Amino acid sequence: MAHGKLWAYSDPQRRLSKRKKDELDLIRLAEAYPELKTFYPQALLDQLAAGQFLDACGSVRPASGFTAPPPHTPTPVFSSALSTL
Repeated sequence: MAHGKLWAYSDPQRRLSKRKKDELDLIRLAEAYPELKTFYPQALLDQLAAGQFLDACGSVRPASGFTAPPPHTPTPVFSSALSTL
């Protein structure tokens, strides 16, 4: 399985979103089976060692630098209509 993921991750013809999914799968596999890292490309090994990920432009960014957007609080659309029921 790891061999196929490595191939897919390295294929420039695949969509970026698919390659990023493959990258994440490879990171998960490396966490569960560290011996697989011997087959990984150096760029991926560097990311694993530093706890970083590559953005869409290939720039390295710290994983801890990600900030999630604030949670969305839905606004009732028909609140006045519902209150009359």
